[in-house]
Amino acid sequence: MNTGVDTTKPTTFSAVFKHISPPTAVDNCLYCHLTHPKLKNLVITRGGFIEIYNVKSSASGETRFNWVYGTSVYENIADIVTVRFTGDLLDSLLLSFPEAKVAVMNFNPVTFELRTLSLHNYEFENLKSGRMNFTKLPILRLDPHQRCAVMLVYDRHLAVLPFRRTEVLVSAETDPKHISVRNSLLWQQRATAPLLATFTTCLSTSTGEKINNVLDMQFLYGFYEPTLLVLYEPIGTWAGRVSARRDTCCIVALSFNLQKRTNPVIWFQESLPFDCRSVISVPQPIGGVVVMAANSILYLKQTLPSCGLPLNCYAQISTNFPMRQDVPSCGPLSIDGCRVVTLNETQFLIGTRSGNLYLLSLWLEQATQTVTSLLFHKVGHAVPPHCMVLLESKYLFIGSRFCDSVLMKIDYSLLCVDANGKEVDHQLLNQSSGTNNTLKDSELVDGKSIVEDDSDEIPNKCPRIEEGENDKTISKSLSQSTKRNTLDENDIISDNHYKFDEVDVELYGESILSPPSIYREIVNYSFKVVDRLINLGPMGQLTSGEVPCLAPGNTDPTDEALTYAQTEMHHVELMACIPRSFNVPTEKNPVSGGGVALLHTSVRPRGLTAFELPEYMSLWSLYGPPIITPVQSIPSSPVSKPSIGTNSSPTTAPNGKLEIPEIHSEEEKIDENLVEKPTELNEDTEKTIGVSESITDNDADKETSKDNEPVVNISDENEKAVVNEDNFDAESELSSDLTHSYLLLTREDSTMILEVSHEIVELEVSGFNTTEMTVGAFNLGFEYIQQVRWETNKNNNNSDNIPDQLTTIATTKLTEQNEIKSPKEYVVGVDYPYILQVSPTSLRLLDGPRLIEYVQVTLEWRIHLASCADPYILLCTEDDELFLVRLKSQDDINRFSPIKKSNNKIITSTLIDENGDQPAKSISTTHLEVIRPKVKQVSAPLCFSLYHDHSGRLTRWLWACKDLPADSSFFNLHTTASLDHLVSCPGTTSWPEPGSTTPAADTIAPFASPTEKSAPLISASEEESILLYGEPIEICKREGSVALGNSTLQLPKFSLSTTSYSSLNNSLTETNLMDDLAEEKLSKYFAFIVFTNGVLEIYSLPDFTLLYEVHHFTDLPQMLIDHRGVSSEQLHKQYTNSQNVSYTEDDSIPPPILEILVYPIGIDKDRPVLMVRTSQEIAFFEALCPSPDESYPLISGTFYEGRLRWRRLPLPCPLVAPRRVRTDPKIMDVQSTLLTRTHMLRSFENIGDHRGVFVCGGNPIWLFATDSGQLRVFPHSIDGIMGSFAPLNAKICHSGFVYFTFSNEMRLATLPPGYSFNEHLGIKWITLDPVPYYVQYHVESKTYAVVGIHSEPCKSVFRLNAEGNKEEDVLVRPKTCVLPTLDYYSLQMYAPNLNANHRNKQPPWLLIPNTLIEFEPWEVVTCLITAQLASEETFHGTKDYLALGANLTYGEEIPVRGRILILDVIDVVPEPGQPLTRHKLKIIHDGEQKGPVTALTSCQGHLISAIGQKIYIWTLKNTDLVGVAFVDSELYIHNLLCVKNLVLAADVLKSVQLLRFQSDLRVLSVVSRDNISREVYTSNFFVDGRRLGFMVSDELGNVTIYSYDPLDPSSRSGRRLVRCADMRLPSRATCSLRVANRLRHALLSVKPSSTTTASAMTAGTSATIQDSTNTVLDNLSRVDSVNQMNNLRQSQQQSTAAQQGTTNPNSGVDPEKFRQSIYFGSQNGSIYRIGPIRDKMYSRLRITEKNLIHHLGPICGMPPKSCWSYNRPQPELANPCGKVADGDLIWRYLTLPHCQRLEIAKKSGQSLESIMDDIAELIATTLHF
Repeated sequence: MNTGVDTTKPTTFSAVFKHISPPTAVDNCLYCHLTHPKLKNLVITRGGFIEIYNVKSSASGETRFNWVYGTSVYENIADIVTVRFTGDLLDSLLLSFPEAKVAVMNFNPVTFELRTLSLHNYEFENLKSGRMNFTKLPILRLDPHQRCAVMLVYDRHLAVLPFRRTEVLVSAETDPKHISVRNSLLWQQRATAPLLATFTTCLSTSTGEKINNVLDMQFLYGFYEPTLLVLYEPIGTWAGRVSARRDTCCIVALSFNLQKRTNPVIWFQESLPFDCRSVISVPQPIGGVVVMAANSILYLKQTLPSCGLPLNCYAQISTNFPMRQDVPSCGPLSIDGCRVVTLNETQFLIGTRSGNLYLLSLWLEQATQTVTSLLFHKVGHAVPPHCMVLLESKYLFIGSRFCDSVLMKIDYSLLCVDANGKEVDHQLLNQSSGTNNTLKDSELVDGKSIVEDDSDEIPNKCPRIEEGENDKTISKSLSQSTKRNTLDENDIISDNHYKFDEVDVELYGESILSPPSIYREIVNYSFKVVDRLINLGPMGQLTSGEVPCLAPGNTDPTDEALTYAQTEMHHVELMACIPRSFNVPTEKNPVSGGGVALLHTSVRPRGLTAFELPEYMSLWSLYGPPIITPVQSIPSSPVSKPSIGTNSSPTTAPNGKLEIPEIHSEEEKIDENLVEKPTELNEDTEKTIGVSESITDNDADKETSKDNEPVVNISDENEKAVVNEDNFDAESELSSDLTHSYLLLTREDSTMILEVSHEIVELEVSGFNTTEMTVGAFNLGFEYIQQVRWETNKNNNNSDNIPDQLTTIATTKLTEQNEIKSPKEYVVGVDYPYILQVSPTSLRLLDGPRLIEYVQVTLEWRIHLASCADPYILLCTEDDELFLVRLKSQDDINRFSPIKKSNNKIITSTLIDENGDQPAKSISTTHLEVIRPKVKQVSAPLCFSLYHDHSGRLTRWLWACKDLPADSSFFNLHTTASLDHLVSCPGTTSWPEPGSTTPAADTIAPFASPTEKSAPLISASEEESILLYGEPIEICKREGSVALGNSTLQLPKFSLSTTSYSSLNNSLTETNLMDDLAEEKLSKYFAFIVFTNGVLEIYSLPDFTLLYEVHHFTDLPQMLIDHRGVSSEQLHKQYTNSQNVSYTEDDSIPPPILEILVYPIGIDKDRPVLMVRTSQEIAFFEALCPSPDESYPLISGTFYEGRLRWRRLPLPCPLVAPRRVRTDPKIMDVQSTLLTRTHMLRSFENIGDHRGVFVCGGNPIWLFATDSGQLRVFPHSIDGIMGSFAPLNAKICHSGFVYFTFSNEMRLATLPPGYSFNEHLGIKWITLDPVPYYVQYHVESKTYAVVGIHSEPCKSVFRLNAEGNKEEDVLVRPKTCVLPTLDYYSLQMYAPNLNANHRNKQPPWLLIPNTLIEFEPWEVVTCLITAQLASEETFHGTKDYLALGANLTYGEEIPVRGRILILDVIDVVPEPGQPLTRHKLKIIHDGEQKGPVTALTSCQGHLISAIGQKIYIWTLKNTDLVGVAFVDSELYIHNLLCVKNLVLAADVLKSVQLLRFQSDLRVLSVVSRDNISREVYTSNFFVDGRRLGFMVSDELGNVTIYSYDPLDPSSRSGRRLVRCADMRLPSRATCSLRVANRLRHALLSVKPSSTTTASAMTAGTSATIQDSTNTVLDNLSRVDSVNQMNNLRQSQQQSTAAQQGTTNPNSGVDPEKFRQSIYFGSQNGSIYRIGPIRDKMYSRLRITEKNLIHHLGPICGMPPKSCWSYNRPQPELANPCGKVADGDLIWRYLTLPHCQRLEIAKKSGQSLESIMDDIAELIATTLHF
């Protein structure tokens, strides 16, 4: 590849932008009926993303978020409200966008997505009034009575959106035909829309008031017309001008007449405190508003006097508003930036910016319902809120931008307070008042009646209210307590000791006899965090570090694979410094504060050991009897517990035996029994270790197993969820307790069995088949074991109600049974499961290593496919015959053959008759039952997967579809073969009678109605096929038991219909028919089978009843529906190209489906996902099968909308390799071999507390299933090709896994300890006590330098005295004063802890002793870098130092002084017992500067510093900094970067400038600068091979890429930087990190020798290549005038021709290594990446992006191109350049069906393969971390 640059052409850059992680900070939240009429959803917005959650309680009693749906609208959402339109059953969303746009959306349950209903744009020039900058975002407010909504437009206008209150339909209301579908019609089909014509009004013109600076607005309750209260400040002021201008805020109430479009003023009040920030409407019957100010809280009502509550002393001196109350006991505090949620009509919950939660209660006068005072006290602590919402009075969601968003459970209690809000004892409510109606101290309990002044939180000492009580119940209890506490008439004494007589009562009424009590009960609240949403924002710094377990020096240097991975920088990880200084995590407050987040985009495991095993291609890990080795321990329970691996590294013996040092700590000792290991196993007389040799009584086994299992107490009094038998995943639950005993490895001609314990040894003699390959190996019996244990626990729970005599008898019997069975014995099927080995021609059932049964399945045709769902296994032979194998239950085994196992007799059976031609129909042995099922399709099975629906959700929906009408375009060839005998299976208790066609013929489907019988229709093409080939063609393929034609077809009794419902409203109140269906016991086992004709069918097990059928499944559509009721014409129309474009034969054929797997996700594993693996990708389909109380009753004219649907998840998971990788001949051979393998989708349940699916092959991928119901995709490329994978939980590898690599190695590894892969990035959170602000990694010592702060209240200031010296003045402030905080900076060194994991709970970073440097109280650290300075100590002449800049800022009067520190980390002799003391921090230089040090960097061994308005260059000599050169700069340089001799300086207001340092002349000069003034947030170099650009990110989120091009006329001879590319990020980027690209793909491990040579060549010629690729930069330092441009052009052309041979592809140098990508960290937690791409690739991607926009359509009317285009901060003469492709939109191409991909590719003038190649190229070259 020729990387030369033609200098005659202008320098251009092309880039691609992509989200690495979406925003994590929550901006808005609300709770509404969005997806279901009866269930509410939590809707949150994060930037431009909308997410819908359900709050769900799991089977274990935990409350978690359950993800429902998420999408991106491309533009940041400013505000969101919910509205219920007339006639709708679901709520709709109103969203506002900058600058003045509104979109109306609702949820479509048919397509399961949000759809846009209407768009409203108010971006008019006449509304801007000539302004360009606005202070407020468009605020949305909704009328409480759903009459209208308003939006603030450009600070001074209101846009009014009135809603229609009546519904008029086109069809007649009296027509009964239209009643059933009345509410199902869209409003587009009605006569009117839900929104009337909108209008705008000017606040100042329409009201006559000067309404300029709107602070907040809210609709009021209790008015006949919509009334909006506006809080504004006509003339602004600030804290320094309060003495001259105060009380500048006003409120005005506008009454909207929607018909006349007028808004008269009905209430006006001025002279409110200047620090008012928000208003809250008070519901009826109280009414009024609460105004939240920074230092006070006000209650205002139009006809009543107002009252105010001061929160600190500033409220009393900064306003003239009357404050008749004192500062509350929980004060002083400030509530600026607070958020408020209404609990009831008298109580409000306030969340402050410090994270504290306060309760505001209105003290009411009972007679007149008048607010007389405000009560304020603290109720808890959470996170700093940005939005809050109440969830059904049980939970509170707090969305935060500054911390994690949390879901908190609310507990209620009663609190007794007085009129001042102070807590008193409850006994005072029942005591009568004294002579003066007051209490003395002697009358108080324990001498105290109120909370002390310094108390922060009121304890909950009061009676607790049950959670089920709502607000009405609480209000009722309060009213009753108030009536109960009224004083008796005879005890009433007035304040002036006057007793009221009958005349007073007659004059003033009876109310004077019972004045209100001064004590009252209010509802108090306490909160507990139950779930959270991780937030990575705001990011202060992005840097890089090393993974400790992969870093050089910590790994084995002889490991060639790991050494190569380190050469390719696979051990580097991304680090984000997140400063959060609001609190420090404690036990009472577990919410984490600031820290460092280690981020991974791929999985890099922690390897334990590896040894060579050639030519093995697949492996399985199997559970069996515990492998007991003679290790000294205490004998205990026979059930072995999972062991904890040792910290010492394992070794490999020369003979291949894996040896693990048996070193155990006290925590790692395991309770086990010492059993001698047999030296020899005989096939006839062998005995299984730890396994009982006889089963005398099955009941005795159940009773004995009861002692070994925990007892689950089931009680109605407790609110904890009870484990349900039907909703219990036995295999995953038991596998978390068991340890694997065997590893089965197979190759083409043999099988190896490895025994796993403390060491791995080969099991030479066993019952396994080792002479041929193994198709599959599975554990069977988990379900039966769990069923026995569940029944045992149930019996234990029921024994509490048994009399004492029966209990004594049962205990005696249990004791006798325990004496019969030794506690050291283990029983198969009770303590551990069976093992079934599937060979090509036979089956072997084993009890550990002992063979129990042998079944010969076939002779000629080999078994090549197998799938398992305990206790079923489905097999497929090469002649396309299916066999279903079932393991019988223990009762059936004992009933069928009550022979003791001590006989050790191996049972041999066969499915082959004497002739061997016709297989037997079925066979039943002692343990197994083999059935030959029949399927409908004539085509051969391609792949299949068995699934057990533990939750029962999918079962309901599939069996509801059983009786639907059959597909009219295909023959219904389905019949059910009768079983020979009835057996009981888990999940199936209702079996069909012999001769019946369906197992449950009387099943009533949901939404069912009777239909008439009709014969199936035959299409013309099928009729022609019958005439040509006849019917016997199908009889030849399948058995002739199926009667063709319509004579023997039995039509279903029920089908879906919409005529059975009078209306949708009535259907919601009726009993759901799903409940009746749930009562029947139906089979929960299903077989998903894909046939070669592209049809997917779902059958029930074991009777193989057809329940679902999908045609054209290979196209992978967006929605899978049951096609049995869809005609062939509709199918042909749906899957035919609508544009009638011609495709080639290769493009039109979708890639074949290689494998499928059904896997449940969610915390209860109740959301099945169908995973489909093709040669190009993995597609995911989630079943829309909600529970009966969550399912939306779909009613519409389309037939299939009421059936079960499978939604394709918008989750791209490509498997395509780049073209230059897969076109290699050797790689092509390997890849073709991998495509022929099966069992590449391997599920796992507990690997490092994660569960999911692993994808083996040429592109290994982890698919993690989160508890919230989402899938996360993480590549695994560090180990190359992974041929097979299996989870492994053993003493040698706790909660780990084992896998094969292409280099014929079997490796044992675990996930990196401490990392969580439940988010889009792998996150390891490191909480640091001093809040980190700067982090740097020191490579030589492998330590981290962290600059952190801790805050303390400040009570002093510094002033200049008469002599000109500074002196400290300690100020005296009252107790009610809110003191400011002062940050104290410190530097601390940390070392990564290699032994930290999730079990020993050690911190991931260890503090290095004696490395703390504390700074002065008023000193601020501004920068911390790793500087390469000249040093004579090293060979190459430079050494890494830590350079730090700090400033001493005392105030405006005292000049600022700076300080530069240069530190070195040296190695010394460690102290005894403290190995970390070998690192010592040495101060090389500590010098004071005359100005503030704002930025540092290093350049060619020199130190560059920005001090004040100058930039200096220093050189380090001995311990002093000697000045070399300086240059004047702009206002405030906050960022300095250097490449070679070029320096990029970023100013806070004056954009960037390019400097050049000439070392030979000792000159530092300004080369060029940006002429547009912009506020720079971050800057970096943009490296694209030989071209160097300069990237700038500003306050508007714009990213601009500049180039230095003196030949461009717009550069003014090089004095100005030329803008080449630009775009706008979704959020502001606060930090950046530049990373070099590398071509990384797992298939590159096929050629390690060539790759190593290339890397060595790259390393050896790095200096030469780097010099050649920066020719422009070298020549730049020699250009002094425009006259030398021609000489520069000639020299560049010569260097280009000279370097053509060096940079060609055959030279072994990857050209991608000369391109570098830039990562951005933002304020809302999102991470972006921008990288350079080739111009031709950009052209192709841009065309594809354009067609994708037209195909997908904009969401909310927001096209991506306009949303992410450059935003001008001010009018400019130049137009935006663009030149940045949208990677997020391009990646959506991977989630489209095959036919839509072809259509977009054809419109783009490309092939589908070329588009996939470009995406694969970008993925392979940007996999950095």
